Amino acid sequence: MNVLLTILGVLLLLPSVAGIVFGVFMALDPKTRFPGVLFALWWVSAAVAAFGVLIRDPATFAMGLLCFAVAGLTLVVEERRPQKPPVRPKVPSADSERTTQENKVRERSEEAS
Repeated sequence: MNVLLTILGVLLLLPSVAGIVFGVFMALDPKTRFPGVLFALWWVSAAVAAFGVLIRDPATFAMGLLCFAVAGLTLVVEERRPQKPPVRPKVPSADSERTTQENKVRERSEEAS
């Protein structure tokens, strides 16, 4: 029975660690930063539950499972919330460049006269 729980704990721990790594990878991109952080935090609690199975501690497993459920619920609620549109940086238009060039030409002609 001990070997079976150890194998089960390791099999649960591996996808949990992979989920944490994927969440961190998502968080590195500015467009998916917040969902990536939530995803990584969600899988941290799953890793705790898997570690509880691995060390055969029912309290650790129960707390990890409870936190996993709460974090999953938070992830679902945040996904349904309307998101703000991304802010675009202001790019100078071609008209403003032309106006700047015209002003430089005008300044040069005023200095010459």
